[in-house]
Amino acid sequence: WDTGSYVRYFNNQGYHTEGSHSCYNSFYNRLNINRYLGFSDYWYRENHYEELIGNLPDPWLSDRVVIPEVTKQFLRLASTSPVFSFNVTMQGHGPYSTGEYVYDDSYWDGSGYSDIASHVLNNYLGSVHETAALLWDTVEMLRQSKEPVVLLVYGDHKPWLGDDNVVYRELGVDLNPGTWTGFTNYYSTTYLLWANEAAEQMLGHELSGEGPAVSPGFLMKLVFDQLGWQGDRYMQLSNQVYQLTPIMHTGGYYWEDKAFTKVPGEAVKTALQRLSWLEYYRDRYFTAPGSP
Repeated sequence: WDTGSYVRYFNNQGYHTEGSHSCYNSFYNRLNINRYLGFSDYWYRENHYEELIGNLPDPWLSDRVVIPEVTKQFLRLASTSPVFSFNVTMQGHGPYSTGEYVYDDSYWDGSGYSDIASHVLNNYLGSVHETAALLWDTVEMLRQSKEPVVLLVYGDHKPWLGDDNVVYRELGVDLNPGTWTGFTNYYSTTYLLWANEAAEQMLGHELSGEGPAVSPGFLMKLVFDQLGWQGDRYMQLSNQVYQLTPIMHTGGYYWEDKAFTKVPGEAVKTALQRLSWLEYYRDRYFTAPGSP
């Protein structure tokens, strides 16, 4: 999703905008990019996590450290001002060990499959189990908060399951992006949108049920819908695109008129062209705080 538009929007609404990623700030040039996106503060390995690594075996920091740390930071900031916090963890990212079991518990018996498949899947599922438990602890803390909190959690891509998708192939998973089944198997991940009781009381409704399938660029649109917010004109134009095609992919795939297609209609083409013009104007003429 267009992080910069939302960061600047929240800045203009008086929010403190911050986030965290325990990798080096040079990774994807995040140090400069996040500054131009408009974040007030952002933690990296260099300016925060280095001192927490110590003698830990994981140089990138597991979620056992990162999730409690960002939760504590969010609650501290939220006690004095509204906060928009965007955090990226690394634990669930592959590759996973193909030759040993990293976690004590077995999550899949692997009967009839190769040792590589058994190791990879057990290590992946062990990581998911640990992260889910940590997120549950965070939710319980946010549940007790008197401040309204809305939480969005999602993964940015499918898990690595062996070089050349060897474990996927062994499991018989269709990864042909030219079909809807293969496309969703290859690219889709789940997301969770949750609100604590204070937020639901303020909104006057619960956040429950199953959400629609959308491209990542429209996840914050779903949040704004639940909050009853329209956002700025860019977000409103983006919403017009969403109404026509809620799923778009850089490979040229679209979901339009309840069908999977590589040939978008004229209405979709026109809406995307208008949005690209606005993006060009905004990127050319917007100057971030502290930039020339």
